[in-house]
Amino acid sequence: QQQQRRRKRPSRVLQRSASSISTAASTATDRMEALEERFEQLQQRSAERQRKLQDMLAAHQLAREVDQLESWMRDRTAAAQSDELGNDVEHTVALLDKFQAFRTDLNHN
Repeated sequence: QQQQRRRKRPSRVLQRSASSISTAASTATDRMEALEERFEQLQQRSAERQRKLQDMLAAHQLAREVDQLESWMRDRTAAAQSDELGNDVEHTVALLDKFQAFRTDLNHN
């Protein structure tokens, strides 16, 4: 009987080992699948963040352009509203030349 028990033990040990290996492999597979899912989520979040940053950059660039246009308009409005007409021929010619340059700049923008 003792010999029969000894003979059965190796098969029990092998069964336990096989079961442990199967459990470990299953656990590792589950963990790997979870990691793959988390990685996919990370990639999606990364893409979303990039899109938001690009949108924000475009908004800031537009705001900057609007600020520059407002400044340009203030400068041109001041020049167009000037009441200075000149004190003599030379001064009036100089103001007219300056105003014509202003109009050319205005028409090109």
